[in-house]
Amino acid sequence: MGGSHSQTKCESTSCRRDLKMFREKTKILQQKLDEMMCLRETESHVHDQEIMVHALKESEWRQERKWLQREVKRLKKNLVQQKTRKSEMETKEEAVEKWKRLYLEIKIELDNLINKTTHQGGRWREDELRREMRAKDETIQLLQDHIASIEQQWSRREREVDILRQSLRIITHNNKKNKKAKLLQH
Repeated sequence: MGGSHSQTKCESTSCRRDLKMFREKTKILQQKLDEMMCLRETESHVHDQEIMVHALKESEWRQERKWLQREVKRLKKNLVQQKTRKSEMETKEEAVEKWKRLYLEIKIELDNLINKTTHQGGRWREDELRREMRAKDETIQLLQDHIASIEQQWSRREREVDILRQSLRIITHNNKKNKKAKLLQH
């Protein structure tokens, strides 16, 4: 019995030692597992943040694309308006030129009539010509007033166009500043 007791003691010591080693290995493995879990959670958190950042950037890109599309439409509209204004200007210039030619033709005709009447020497004819001349002078004055009115309208429109262009530059500049500021905040 004595031998069996020492053998049991030995086995029991060996078992304890094995159990202790097993516990230490288990503890080490548990630590490694905890570290790996912590690392995976961190990676998962970083991944989630990257997804959120990507989603925010994608949303900003969509908004910027919509803004750019609106800008393109607005600029196309402005281009059409400028072309329309240019054709209106050309039409007005043509009208002014026609009025000027008409004015010159009337003036030449009046000069010719005056010359004819001075050579004919008739008083009655002279009075009639003076009345015609006054009527044509009034017509010329009306035409000159009309030309001046057209030129004033033209000048007002040019000022309005300049103001609109400056406003557009200011708005575009402010929009760019705001977008840059938003991008820098993120």
